[in-house]
Amino acid sequence: MKAITKEWINIAEESFSTARMLQRMRHRLRPKVLCFHYREAARKYFIALLEEARLSSKHRRNLLALAVPLIRSDAQGARAQLREFKRFDDRFLYPGHGATRADARAALKACRSIRAEVRVSLGLPKK
Repeated sequence: MKAITKEWINIAEESFSTARMLQRMRHRLRPKVLCFHYREAARKYFIALLEEARLSSKHRRNLLALAVPLIRSDAQGARAQLREFKRFDDRFLYPGHGATRADARAALKACRSIRAEVRVSLGLPKK
């Protein structure tokens, strides 16, 4: 594995761990923030795959554009979970758009699925 790929995986793991830590603080739960961190973690996992495959993308902010050429065709679960993140674009961070606890749980589920698929694709152990 290339060094840059490892760096992106580490950054993704930090984002994922941060969101998990925040989610455990139930009395201060902020669903918008959780959805943001889970989406960012997923994006960083895909960037790691891009780097490993030596692909570049002008669409690094667009999860679907990042993922389509990278996710194995048999990984339908990860593809389905990826669609979940379409709801959590940057708009939901602004007034008039919200996220609920259910949204945060859905974002966690989606991120876990994507995380597992990326780790398998890169030959990393499941966590």
